[in-house]
Amino acid sequence: MNILVTRTARRDLTETYDFIASSNPDAARRVLDQLFEVIRQLAVGDLKRPEVRLVDGRRARRWSIAPYRIYYRRSARQIVIVWVYHQARRPIEK
Repeated sequence: MNILVTRTARRDLTETYDFIASSNPDAARRVLDQLFEVIRQLAVGDLKRPEVRLVDGRRARRWSIAPYRIYYRRSARQIVIVWVYHQARRPIEK
């Protein structure tokens, strides 16, 4: 299955890495490794989650790996990572 990471999700991952790496680069790499492992599992496994409605009206599925939430859409051929969101930020769900 194809994995597509949107520009927004890439920005989220970069910001996450930069924030953590400013004080602990090793921890930043571990966090990104964990997030990418979950993304790979979402692509190969049948880890369907219920859809949630986002504040912009779109729908996506959500997988939590505390304190992060990975929002994604899945089709037969690809998984699209929409956001990688830290739970302390302003809510993006309705």
